[in-house]
Amino acid sequence: MADALILDHMRLAHQILSRNVTHTISIGGAEHITRQTGEVVQFFMDAERHRRVFPDPEFGNLQISIQTMVQCLQAALPVSADTASTTVDPTIPPSQMHRGLEVPEIAWMIVSQLDRGSREGRAALAALAQCRIFHDPALDALWRGQGTIRNLIKCMPDDLWEIVPVRRRLTMRLRRQIRAADWDRVLEYSHRIRLFSVDSNNDLALSEVFDVLRLNVPGDYLLPNLEMLDWQPNESTTPFSNINLFLGPRLKSIILPALSLRHLPPSPYFDAEIPPIV
Repeated sequence: MADALILDHMRLAHQILSRNVTHTISIGGAEHITRQTGEVVQFFMDAERHRRVFPDPEFGNLQISIQTMVQCLQAALPVSADTASTTVDPTIPPSQMHRGLEVPEIAWMIVSQLDRGSREGRAALAALAQCRIFHDPALDALWRGQGTIRNLIKCMPDDLWEIVPVRRRLTMRLRRQIRAADWDRVLEYSHRIRLFSVDSNNDLALSEVFDVLRLNVPGDYLLPNLEMLDWQPNESTTPFSNINLFLGPRLKSIILPALSLRHLPPSPYFDAEIPPIV
């Protein structure tokens, strides 16, 4: 009974939203259109949250409807003096150009309203990433914070890595020689990561993974735009020395565990434990 009421409510809300979008496009104005686009995205988040109540074909049609609304709103944005001089893609017909949203700040304002920490927010960002104008801002939001290296590893070919038991511990290791093309998708996302942390509860040995990445990464840094690093790994699976892979030029903050002599090279000058560094 409750699901039926939710479904009726969502259907009514979709009808009202459709009328509002049509009205907003008719009156125009960048402020109205931007606000209405945010409401469309918020509706999609609500629909995603209650996805279980929709029959499968209906939810798919709803997704198409939402995407069409966003595209129509984008196309209706007025061309400002700034965007009028912007170089346009000659392969896209003028009637399909997302003109006003060529201003990055507007796209960012819409994307920033989404909660990337929730499943619904991530689903909305993934949907927005399918639209050309939202592609980069949405991907930046999705990849901004990462708590594992595995998401980048998954961007590499399936035949590159394998997981095998080594001394009673699951270990990820290289199956073949790494090639330049193996980095293509990794480099598409790695520069978007601003916050990175290592899970100390990780039970998969990744030492070889970090070594391979460090020795083969194109350029100087794996995460060139990393700003904050929380490095508190499980020493048995991720040696502390692997931190070198993440010390990039934009790093502003590092959170480290309590260090002791075993983390440092032999030296007669160290005879006591070093306190935690934040």
